[in-house]
Amino acid sequence: MPRLRRFFALSFVFALLVFSPLFSPVAWAGNPEDALSARPDESIYLSARVDDPGGMLRHIFSRDNVDMLASLMPPQELQGLQLVASVVAQIPVKSLALAVGTTADETPFLQIAASMPPEQQAKLDRVAAGKADAADVVTLLLGEGGLLLAAGINPKVQTGEAGPYYTVDGGGALSARDDLLLVASSPKDLQDSLNALADAKKRLAPKRKFDSPDYYFLHIDISTIEALTDDGDSRNAEAMKTLKSIFKAPLEFETAFDLKPDSFLISCAANILESLSTAERIRNLQASAGGGIFLAGAGKLLFGVAGITDFSASNLKVFPEAERLWARFIRETSRVGIEEKDIENLLTGSFSLVGGSNATLMGRPAPGMYVALTGREGVAGSILKKLLADPDFTNAVPMSPLKVSGWDPLVRVDPALVPVPLLVGARGDTLFFGVVDPDGLDKKPEVSPAVAGLLEKKLIAGGFIDVVSIWDWLRREVGDVNSPLGAALESLPKDQAGMVGNILNADLPVSFIRLWNPALEASFIEFSLVDVPAEKRLLPRLLEVAKALGIEDDDEFDDEESPLATLLVLRGMVEAQIAQEPELDLEDLEVPFAGATFLEKDGDIWIGLQVGSDEDKLELIENAAKFGLSGSAGLGIAPDGSTYEGQEAVWIRVEK
Repeated sequence: MPRLRRFFALSFVFALLVFSPLFSPVAWAGNPEDALSARPDESIYLSARVDDPGGMLRHIFSRDNVDMLASLMPPQELQGLQLVASVVAQIPVKSLALAVGTTADETPFLQIAASMPPEQQAKLDRVAAGKADAADVVTLLLGEGGLLLAAGINPKVQTGEAGPYYTVDGGGALSARDDLLLVASSPKDLQDSLNALADAKKRLAPKRKFDSPDYYFLHIDISTIEALTDDGDSRNAEAMKTLKSIFKAPLEFETAFDLKPDSFLISCAANILESLSTAERIRNLQASAGGGIFLAGAGKLLFGVAGITDFSASNLKVFPEAERLWARFIRETSRVGIEEKDIENLLTGSFSLVGGSNATLMGRPAPGMYVALTGREGVAGSILKKLLADPDFTNAVPMSPLKVSGWDPLVRVDPALVPVPLLVGARGDTLFFGVVDPDGLDKKPEVSPAVAGLLEKKLIAGGFIDVVSIWDWLRREVGDVNSPLGAALESLPKDQAGMVGNILNADLPVSFIRLWNPALEASFIEFSLVDVPAEKRLLPRLLEVAKALGIEDDDEFDDEESPLATLLVLRGMVEAQIAQEPELDLEDLEVPFAGATFLEKDGDIWIGLQVGSDEDKLELIENAAKFGLSGSAGLGIAPDGSTYEGQEAVWIRVEK
């Protein structure tokens, strides 16, 4: 086992390099996957491919991103980040493929193949011929910037079955063929890579379902897990016995990634029917429109998820503890006439979790939310009626009956106990529980075109999150002082209120999320992307507030905020109100801070503060350009828009 731990520590470092850029654009050059060698079924491994890792790392460590983080970092940490940025900016790799894992006899393996651009060919040829020096090896891996780190790297040439190769400090193995740089955890793994390049029959051939070049593929063999974890402990042996009863073949899972200008798609596949011993029961699951989602109540849908269900108590036999808990549960339900078959029928159909139907909370309209179980043989109403006939249940939870067409029974939990419209009811084969206004319960919710298209598809499971609508609702509520959220914000200290305002006034890069399972073994998640202007992005606003409040220096805030911190907080509060009401007049601003001056100039609002200490003036001068601060001789004099230079009054502009 120590050998495995040392190996996986090394593997983790390589994996960081590989997986950080998984979502990169395509830039094909050669096929590094051809250098990954075949593995037996009796093993555990992860294989992956990533295109243009250098491009993604350059984006992550771009100058804009480094500058954005600079204000939060001590000088020594900033220098380290800048060093990393300078190195990754020159990484030449065009595409990477990796395989890492272990066999049942605890033999670990790691292979990495990197496709390189033509300008690196001379170095690759020197590596292949055994004539490379340390600079060649380092710059192939890390680019010219890697020479900063080359002092401690001492590659040594060795002679192997297929010719020269290199080791670094006695570990691993490295060679090259054509435009591929090959790295392995041992000379044997390197030789296997070379053999795979020469013979297609010796290559790793994962059973992929998708065409995307960016992916990872996981192969898990239960007998290998058993061999690796066998320590003589009877509890582990019992757990392995359960696992082996669940899986009849190795489990394989693929995740592929596709990034486009306006969307990001994650595609997943698993060999459920082949690997699970209990899969026969679900093999013939029938897809239904929207995954069998149940819709009720007026209002706009904000999120929802639904899926086809099929339950039998016999499936719990492989989980002894779960089976015992189930038996105890059935004894309790049998007391009121609800038998095991009733529960099985209720749990065979579909499950829905939906948010967005109208609900009244504290006298105001708000999105509701509910859970619905759609079963069969009419058990939903039967189960609920038996529960409502039980005095122990109704005494513990007081309820009053309601009359709505199509619902029988339908009850509302006593508002004195729960001050929201909490309903429990049955309609047809569906048992319903949630917070929804009963007046609109017989209506269907408003469905956007994006949601409608998803609900029309025949699916095993499906779902959506309308990110923009949820974010807009939060903005409206926080911006309205008469709403519960607005009142709560108003009660916060001004710095915390401003932080919330800053966050909610940002725009999000994801507008909509949809997920769907058209078949049992395939699922997809798609994120709809939008281009957010730099001044409206969320992360810079979070960093602005963090810097202004001194989070990087102290764990606690000062009792009195600096003028800079106060200005940023006030700006966030004003922006939140303008977002709610773009034509807001100056006199209608509601800002709970008496020391600030507000004026309107050229269509924008300016917020001014008197500056006291020289220390505050110095901080304002240092940050004037960054935050667009202007100055004047006093609060009675409007700013002229020029950068603050130490005047007695400081101003910040809020664009309307």
